[in-house]
Amino acid sequence: MNDSELACLFSNTLPNTLDTTLVAFTDEPPDSFVITGDIPAMWLRDATNQVLPYLRFVKQDPRLARMLSGLIARQTAQVLADPYANAHTQHAYERSPNALDATSSPGFGPSRVAGMRPGIFERKYELDSLMAFLKLSRSYYSATRDKRPFGAQWRSAVASVRAVVRGLQASSAEEARLPGGPAYTFARSSTSPTDTLLHGVG
Repeated sequence: MNDSELACLFSNTLPNTLDTTLVAFTDEPPDSFVITGDIPAMWLRDATNQVLPYLRFVKQDPRLARMLSGLIARQTAQVLADPYANAHTQHAYERSPNALDATSSPGFGPSRVAGMRPGIFERKYELDSLMAFLKLSRSYYSATRDKRPFGAQWRSAVASVRAVVRGLQASSAEEARLPGGPAYTFARSSTSPTDTLLHGVG
């Protein structure tokens, strides 16, 4: 079957992500910001999945490799900024539209004051967000053997991931006995009762 329109659609899928969602890229130092479609913010999970198809081409295209290296650098900074946040703004000083709700509703527990600070777009903890950061790092290294993105900052981010994963394995009863309460809670104004279920602890 010869379907030229379908062939054109498929041939445009790879350039489309670079053309429409890679909104910032610098080569030195490498830094990339990939928005999630129609929302001007970067989700760890979504950005990873959007660029994974390019890994097979990095050996032929050094600039593409630098873009992916820049995304690892950006995700490293985001995890270090707040490992509980799943989405970030492009600039650290930008205020999320969700920030007003977060600051007006006490939902972050005594140990996590003012979680919705500038630079954080959404602060819904998701294990798959942190795993996406690790997946992109592993996949990039497997494709390139390039160790440059994996310096001290990256190792600190990985340590933060491990600490969060370990900490959130505690039961609700164990968390209640911690000084300051749970390490992470989530609450905001919402019409959906499941959005902040059980006082922000899931």
